[in-house]
Amino acid sequence: MSTQKSSFSNRGFQIHQSVIRHPGGGAHDRIIHIVNRALRGVRSGEHPAPHGDAAGKRPALTLDLSFQGMQHIPEDVVDLTKEDLEWLTISHNLLTCLPTRFGACMNLRYLDISNNDLNEFPLSICQLKSLEILNVAHNSLGNIPDQIVLLSSLKALFLQSNQIGSLPLSIGLMESLQLIKISGNPIEYPPPEILKV
Repeated sequence: MSTQKSSFSNRGFQIHQSVIRHPGGGAHDRIIHIVNRALRGVRSGEHPAPHGDAAGKRPALTLDLSFQGMQHIPEDVVDLTKEDLEWLTISHNLLTCLPTRFGACMNLRYLDISNNDLNEFPLSICQLKSLEILNVAHNSLGNIPDQIVLLSSLKALFLQSNQIGSLPLSIGLMESLQLIKISGNPIEYPPPEILKV
């Protein structure tokens, strides 16, 4: 495992959300409305494929749902986007978990869930075989599960400023992993000095 920073190009189109301030169903309905609007743009070909993509290829779906005050992600979002979603930012919210079906987003390559209220690492993330960059920094995670080794495409892992006391040795078996950041954690095992971070 080396410290070389991986190169990842976000070639999809960006959907920036306006701040959701409506509680309860209002927030849910507004999120679903925004997602549906984004999907219509992708599936209708309204947004042409970026330069260099194969002709006729549908552009990737990119969603930025950061700073929304969300306490949970509606399961509907997963059902609607699982075939198209490649880039998802849900940082700076109040999330304590992810939908149980989140692992169905099999084309997801980038996930930023930093600065939330996660106490446990969502196991559904470990089903994301295409995931290349994962940012779970600035949460309250106490450990990282052994199942993280299932992320066979993962290149960069950001774990800073959690409550992690140990890392699974299986991380050393992740051949694609090039960058791991662990500062701001009370890690005792394996000793931080033997980790190439």
